[in-house]
Amino acid sequence: MKRVIVSSAVVLMAATGASMAADLPQSDPIYTAPPAPAEVMSGNPWEGAYAGVAIGGIWSETDSNVGASSVDGDGMSLGGYAGYNMVYDHVVFGPELLANYNTINDKSSTTRFESNWDAELRARAGYDMGFFMPYAAVGVGFQDGELTDRATDANDDNVHTFVGLTGGVEAMVTENVSMRAEAGYRWSDEKTYNLGGTSSKTDIDGTVAKVGLSYHF
Repeated sequence: MKRVIVSSAVVLMAATGASMAADLPQSDPIYTAPPAPAEVMSGNPWEGAYAGVAIGGIWSETDSNVGASSVDGDGMSLGGYAGYNMVYDHVVFGPELLANYNTINDKSSTTRFESNWDAELRARAGYDMGFFMPYAAVGVGFQDGELTDRATDANDDNVHTFVGLTGGVEAMVTENVSMRAEAGYRWSDEKTYNLGGTSSKTDIDGTVAKVGLSYHF
């Protein structure tokens, strides 16, 4: 009999607890918003138009056949450039135009050589490694030159045509800004400088090395 009474009491308590729980107010489920998707950069960071500035050095040598001794034409080079990149798979290629102001003013025992500007149009191609790109470029350009006979002060000026070959690396530092470093060599044609009673056929082959900062539109 005691077992029956105890069992009945347990059943009655359980039923009463369930009834009271059912009568309590039910709270709405808490909604948790899904995490926002990570921002993904659209397109290729190298593709499209760009422009930049560059600074470096230029090391030229005037090779004269007669009438004037050779002179090293070394100086600083400061300029700007603009271009357009196209992308095919991992290959980045396109045209680039450069214009520079040079501070070349050197002399030998008999002559002085000066050069103030150069401009170049080149084709550039690189390999897209994400935010890093090695590249090479070949171009055709023009560079001014002035040769002076130091004994008589007679001088003449010309504009030389050159072919340039350049190699470099470029890296994206932000979504729209990249930095580059490059070095190359130029092969110039010969021009005749008339220095009073003498003349000299002279070229201005040389090396160029620069660092640059680009903005990609």
